[in-house]
Amino acid sequence: MSFLICAAAAFVSVLALPQVESFQEDRIDSNVNYLPYQDIVQAFNITPEFYWLYGVKYENHVPFNSSCIYFDIKQLSAEGMNYSINYMNNDTWEKEEYIGTFDKTPAEHDQLPVARNHSNILISMPKKGEDARRYTLIASYKGSSVLGVLNGEKRDGCLVLATDSVARNPSTFYCRIYIGMLAQISFGSLTKFLKRTAEDLKCLV
Repeated sequence: MSFLICAAAAFVSVLALPQVESFQEDRIDSNVNYLPYQDIVQAFNITPEFYWLYGVKYENHVPFNSSCIYFDIKQLSAEGMNYSINYMNNDTWEKEEYIGTFDKTPAEHDQLPVARNHSNILISMPKKGEDARRYTLIASYKGSSVLGVLNGEKRDGCLVLATDSVARNPSTFYCRIYIGMLAQISFGSLTKFLKRTAEDLKCLV
Protein backbone atom coordinates (compact mmCIF):
# COMPACT_ATOMS: atom_id res chain seq x y z
CA MET A 1 0.00 0.00 0.00
CA SER A 2 2.77 2.45 0.92
CA PHE A 3 4.45 1.79 -2.44
CA LEU A 4 1.23 2.64 -4.27
CA ILE A 5 0.81 5.86 -2.29
CA CYS A 6 4.38 6.83 -3.06
CA ALA A 7 3.97 6.05 -6.74
CA ALA A 8 0.78 8.09 -6.96
CA ALA A 9 2.40 11.04 -5.24
CA ALA A 10 5.40 10.68 -7.53
CA PHE A 11 3.17 10.98 -10.58
CA VAL A 12 1.65 14.21 -9.27
CA SER A 13 5.07 15.65 -8.45
CA VAL A 14 6.42 15.01 -11.93
CA LEU A 15 3.82 17.41 -13.24
CA ALA A 16 5.27 20.13 -11.01
CA LEU A 17 8.85 19.69 -12.22
CA PRO A 18 10.35 22.06 -14.80
CA GLN A 19 9.00 20.92 -18.14
CA VAL A 20 11.46 19.53 -20.68
CA GLU A 21 10.92 17.37 -23.72
CA SER A 22 11.73 14.19 -21.80
CA PHE A 23 13.04 13.10 -18.42
CA GLN A 24 16.15 11.37 -19.75
CA GLU A 25 19.01 11.63 -17.27
CA ASP A 26 21.43 13.12 -19.78
CA ARG A 27 18.99 16.04 -20.15
CA ILE A 28 18.34 16.54 -16.45
CA ASP A 29 21.94 16.79 -15.28
CA SER A 30 22.79 19.38 -17.93
CA ASN A 31 19.44 21.13 -18.36
CA VAL A 32 19.50 24.77 -17.25
CA ASN A 33 16.08 24.41 -15.59
CA TYR A 34 17.59 22.12 -12.94
CA LEU A 35 20.52 24.34 -11.90
CA PRO A 36 18.93 25.28 -8.53
CA TYR A 37 18.89 21.57 -7.62
CA GLN A 38 22.50 20.83 -8.67
CA ASP A 39 24.64 22.60 -6.06
CA ILE A 40 26.77 19.71 -4.82
CA VAL A 41 28.14 21.60 -1.79
CA GLN A 42 24.61 22.28 -0.61
CA ALA A 43 23.62 18.67 -1.31
CA PHE A 44 26.31 17.34 1.05
CA ASN A 45 25.86 20.03 3.71
CA ILE A 46 23.82 17.69 5.91
CA THR A 47 25.90 17.45 9.12
CA PRO A 48 25.14 16.21 11.76
CA GLU A 49 23.11 13.80 9.62
CA PHE A 50 24.42 11.25 7.12
CA TYR A 51 23.18 9.79 3.85
CA TRP A 52 21.80 6.28 3.49
CA LEU A 53 22.24 4.67 0.10
CA TYR A 54 18.49 4.43 -0.44
CA GLY A 55 18.48 3.13 -4.00
CA VAL A 56 21.14 2.01 -6.47
CA LYS A 57 21.54 1.04 -10.09
CA TYR A 58 25.28 0.38 -10.10
CA GLU A 59 26.92 -2.98 -9.46
CA ASN A 60 30.59 -2.32 -10.19
CA HIS A 61 31.88 -1.33 -6.77
CA VAL A 62 32.03 -3.56 -3.69
CA PRO A 63 30.46 -1.27 -1.04
CA PHE A 64 27.42 -0.71 -3.24
CA ASN A 65 26.87 -4.48 -3.33
CA SER A 66 26.86 -4.67 0.48
CA SER A 67 24.07 -3.77 2.92
CA CYS A 68 23.35 -0.96 5.39
CA ILE A 69 25.43 1.47 3.32
CA TYR A 70 25.71 5.05 4.48
CA PHE A 71 27.87 8.07 3.61
CA ASP A 72 29.33 10.00 6.56
CA ILE A 73 30.59 13.51 5.74
CA LYS A 74 33.70 14.40 7.79
CA GLN A 75 34.77 17.78 6.39
CA LEU A 76 33.08 19.94 3.76
CA SER A 77 34.20 23.07 1.93
CA ALA A 78 33.51 24.77 -1.39
CA GLU A 79 36.45 22.84 -2.88
CA GLY A 80 35.64 19.34 -1.68
CA MET A 81 35.03 17.03 1.25
CA ASN A 82 36.42 14.13 3.25
CA TYR A 83 33.92 11.34 3.81
CA SER A 84 33.57 7.64 4.46
CA ILE A 85 31.33 4.92 3.06
CA ASN A 86 30.25 2.59 5.86
CA TYR A 87 28.61 -0.75 5.21
CA MET A 88 27.77 -4.14 6.68
CA ASN A 89 29.74 -7.12 5.36
CA ASN A 90 29.04 -10.57 6.85
CA ASP A 91 27.56 -8.97 9.99
CA THR A 92 30.64 -6.79 10.45
CA TRP A 93 30.80 -3.04 9.94
CA GLU A 94 33.46 -1.91 7.49
CA LYS A 95 34.50 1.53 6.33
CA GLU A 96 36.27 3.06 3.33
CA GLU A 97 37.70 6.58 3.52
CA TYR A 98 37.56 8.98 0.56
CA ILE A 99 38.84 12.41 -0.40
CA GLY A 100 36.44 14.24 -2.69
CA THR A 101 37.04 17.32 -4.82
CA PHE A 102 34.32 19.32 -6.54
CA ASP A 103 34.21 20.47 -10.14
CA LYS A 104 31.62 21.87 -12.52
CA THR A 105 30.51 21.15 -16.06
CA PRO A 106 28.48 23.50 -18.27
CA ALA A 107 24.72 23.27 -18.42
CA GLU A 108 22.91 23.64 -21.73
CA HIS A 109 20.17 25.85 -23.12
CA ASP A 110 19.07 25.57 -26.73
CA GLN A 111 22.14 23.32 -27.28
CA LEU A 112 24.45 26.13 -26.13
CA PRO A 113 26.70 25.88 -23.03
CA VAL A 114 25.67 27.84 -19.94
CA ALA A 115 28.16 28.48 -17.12
CA ARG A 116 27.28 27.24 -13.64
CA ASN A 117 27.64 29.23 -10.44
CA HIS A 118 27.98 26.08 -8.33
CA SER A 119 29.88 22.80 -8.59
CA ASN A 120 27.93 19.75 -9.73
CA ILE A 121 30.69 17.10 -9.99
CA LEU A 122 32.26 14.97 -7.24
CA ILE A 123 35.67 13.45 -7.99
CA SER A 124 36.14 10.78 -5.34
CA MET A 125 39.59 9.38 -4.53
CA PRO A 126 39.81 6.37 -2.17
CA LYS A 127 42.48 6.85 0.49
CA LYS A 128 43.72 3.32 -0.10
CA GLY A 129 44.96 4.28 -3.56
CA GLU A 130 42.37 2.98 -6.02
CA ASP A 131 41.36 4.92 -9.12
CA ALA A 132 39.23 8.03 -8.70
CA ARG A 133 35.51 7.90 -9.48
CA ARG A 134 33.37 10.73 -10.81
CA TYR A 135 29.75 11.46 -9.96
CA THR A 136 27.39 14.10 -11.29
CA LEU A 137 24.64 15.57 -9.13
CA ILE A 138 21.44 15.05 -11.09
CA ALA A 139 19.26 16.69 -8.45
CA SER A 140 19.07 17.33 -4.71
CA TYR A 141 16.18 18.53 -2.57
CA LYS A 142 15.42 18.54 1.17
CA GLY A 143 17.48 15.59 2.30
CA SER A 144 17.43 13.47 -0.84
CA SER A 145 19.99 13.49 -3.64
CA VAL A 146 20.40 11.64 -6.92
CA LEU A 147 23.93 11.05 -8.26
CA GLY A 148 24.89 9.73 -11.66
CA VAL A 149 28.00 7.51 -11.83
CA LEU A 150 30.24 8.75 -14.62
CA ASN A 151 32.44 6.74 -16.96
CA GLY A 152 34.04 9.43 -19.06
CA GLU A 153 31.08 11.51 -20.21
CA LYS A 154 28.68 8.56 -20.07
CA ARG A 155 26.59 7.47 -17.09
CA ASP A 156 27.16 3.93 -15.82
CA GLY A 157 24.55 4.05 -13.10
CA CYS A 158 22.78 6.06 -10.48
CA LEU A 159 22.59 6.38 -6.68
CA VAL A 160 19.73 7.70 -4.56
CA LEU A 161 20.81 9.11 -1.18
CA ALA A 162 18.45 9.94 1.68
CA THR A 163 19.37 11.51 5.01
CA ASP A 164 18.69 9.45 8.11
CA SER A 165 15.66 11.53 9.11
CA VAL A 166 14.17 11.32 5.62
CA ALA A 167 14.80 7.56 5.32
CA ARG A 168 13.07 6.97 8.66
CA ASN A 169 9.92 8.63 7.38
CA PRO A 170 9.35 7.35 3.83
CA SER A 171 6.04 9.23 3.59
CA THR A 172 8.06 12.46 3.50
CA PHE A 173 10.89 11.01 1.41
CA TYR A 174 10.91 13.14 -1.66
CA CYS A 175 9.84 10.27 -3.84
CA ARG A 176 7.11 12.78 -4.58
CA ILE A 177 9.69 14.57 -6.67
CA TYR A 178 12.81 12.54 -7.34
CA ILE A 179 11.57 8.98 -7.29
CA GLY A 180 8.86 10.18 -9.62
CA MET A 181 11.51 11.71 -11.83
CA LEU A 182 13.67 8.59 -11.67
CA ALA A 183 10.75 6.48 -12.77
CA GLN A 184 10.94 8.32 -16.07
CA ILE A 185 14.67 8.05 -16.74
CA SER A 186 16.61 5.32 -18.44
CA PHE A 187 17.74 3.17 -15.50
CA GLY A 188 15.10 0.45 -15.76
CA SER A 189 11.88 0.01 -13.85
CA LEU A 190 11.19 1.74 -10.55
CA THR A 191 10.90 -1.61 -8.77
CA LYS A 192 14.30 -2.75 -10.04
CA PHE A 193 15.88 0.59 -9.21
CA LEU A 194 14.70 0.41 -5.60
CA LYS A 195 15.55 -3.25 -5.13
CA ARG A 196 17.89 -2.47 -2.22
CA THR A 197 15.51 -0.25 -0.27
CA ALA A 198 13.76 -2.88 1.86
CA GLU A 199 17.08 -4.47 2.81
CA ASP A 200 18.75 -1.19 3.75
CA LEU A 201 15.81 0.05 5.80
CA LYS A 202 16.28 -2.90 8.16
CA CYS A 203 19.34 -0.99 9.40
CA LEU A 204 17.21 1.90 10.68
CA VAL A 205 17.16 0.87 14.34
